[in-house]
Amino acid sequence: MTVLIKPRWEDYSVRKGGKITEVITNWELEDDRVREEVLEKANEVLKACPVEKEFFDNYDAKPYFESDLRSYYWRLYYANDFNLTRDIKIDAEKLYKDEDKYVLKNINLSLTNNHFYSLYDVGLRVKVKADNEKSEYDYYNNEDFKYEFKSGEKITKTLSTKEINFMRNITVMATLYLPDEDVDIRPLEVTFTKSDLGFEYN
Repeated sequence: MTVLIKPRWEDYSVRKGGKITEVITNWELEDDRVREEVLEKANEVLKACPVEKEFFDNYDAKPYFESDLRSYYWRLYYANDFNLTRDIKIDAEKLYKDEDKYVLKNINLSLTNNHFYSLYDVGLRVKVKADNEKSEYDYYNNEDFKYEFKSGEKITKTLSTKEINFMRNITVMATLYLPDEDVDIRPLEVTFTKSDLGFEYN
């Protein structure tokens, strides 16, 4: 059994700003300050433990400062590693019978949260880039798209906000994001060609 004990967050007086060395020193001083309380709680747990203290004598625990330090940048984690299944499909029609022009009618999105925790206050942003246009269209943007995107939940949504003309291909970019954190979650970009959509090349 492993018991993790930590002080109450409000017991810490963390100083904001300063150099990184000052921040580290501040944390070490705070840890020293609350160490006695934490050790006291640990001793209470050990007293209730069904084994004697000698049970731990042969446990080869590495000194703290010799342990591995692993870290990750949470923004990159959300952007690249969050376990989210995404799929984009579109519906398009030929604009004129005798011309090689087409029109985007709607976008069909499928999103599944395969991660072990839910996401809260999630936004959805969709942009479209037609091959005959220099700029992107802001097709859809809703900061309040989903209050809670539960673990294991699947969302399907059909969007039809504007018709966009294209000649040979069209690109759709769909991104879940956390507005308060300004971070994207596994953006997906898909380019659809005429043949993908069932139209023949002339």
